[in-house]
Amino acid sequence: MRNTPLYRIPWTVSDAVITWIEPTKECNMRCSGCFSANNPGKHKPLRSVLSEIDAIRAGIKTDVIAIAGGDPLCYPHLTEVIRHIKESGFHPFLITNGALLSPASLASFKAAGLSGVCLHIDSLQNRDGWAGKDESELNGLRQHYVDMVRREGGLSCYLNMTVTKANLPHVGDVYAWARGNAPLVELMIFITFKTPEHITGEQRAAIAGSEVKTDEIAAAITARDRNFKLCAILRSAFSGAEKWSVAAVPCGHEDKFISPQFFGAAQELSRRWRGRYLGRLRKMRPWEAALAAILLIFRRGVAFSDIRALFGGVQAVLIVQPETIVWGQKPRFFM
Repeated sequence: MRNTPLYRIPWTVSDAVITWIEPTKECNMRCSGCFSANNPGKHKPLRSVLSEIDAIRAGIKTDVIAIAGGDPLCYPHLTEVIRHIKESGFHPFLITNGALLSPASLASFKAAGLSGVCLHIDSLQNRDGWAGKDESELNGLRQHYVDMVRREGGLSCYLNMTVTKANLPHVGDVYAWARGNAPLVELMIFITFKTPEHITGEQRAAIAGSEVKTDEIAAAITARDRNFKLCAILRSAFSGAEKWSVAAVPCGHEDKFISPQFFGAAQELSRRWRGRYLGRLRKMRPWEAALAAILLIFRRGVAFSDIRALFGGVQAVLIVQPETIVWGQKPRFFM
């Protein structure tokens, strides 16, 4: 998978495709792998959240502002936050476990300006009615939410899964499920488990030895799909370690993964053309695709077969290796 040099994504803290806010620390679940301590009722005042968005607009080049937590669906002023992000010129996304999401609330959030949802579903969550189910069985729950997004229409849909030693054998099944739901599932994210800093004592001992590495997840996917190839990496702005490993494939062309050259050229073109790096994977309008094709086809290393991704859409796979650094004299978890 590393025979060809990977494109090194040049994003920085102040110039990247995505940033996020956490308006609440309250969550309706207690997941064993969560980095955030659940704090019921701990909501930021709406004015403070809107000020954070204004600060992002003033000082950060980004495409997407993700609303995380806690679970953002627990926040009482979520609609106002979505609307303010949209009016500020960004694409609002929700990062949620989806348990509180309904067709009616999804429609309401879309009307306020929501661009997409990133649904975190895995066997570490101990969901009501799904206890003891493995990741392959949880594909049924994933399908439920993907179908909800499909019926609403006009929204991007991403999926998250935290990977441990225990569920690593099921990564291939989840990968295959995601590929089968392209192009609606635009991005499938596998997050390597990292023991949260706030967990101590017996609870910490119970999850000892659960951590996995990026290469283990990539190997599990390759065992299921021999064509799987990474095209890009993102290094930590703090430690320089590899944090994100990216693969992308044109929808309808399952055997042809996007090359590092094309991925890099698309990022750099977007930065020059739009002033922001390429983040959302939506299918381009015909005129956008045609113009981008003309500009990219003459780039060294970009194959004609890569260009078709502009017209049919792209599905990406992201493997995330989180890190903990000391920030403000406290250990902080960074994706």
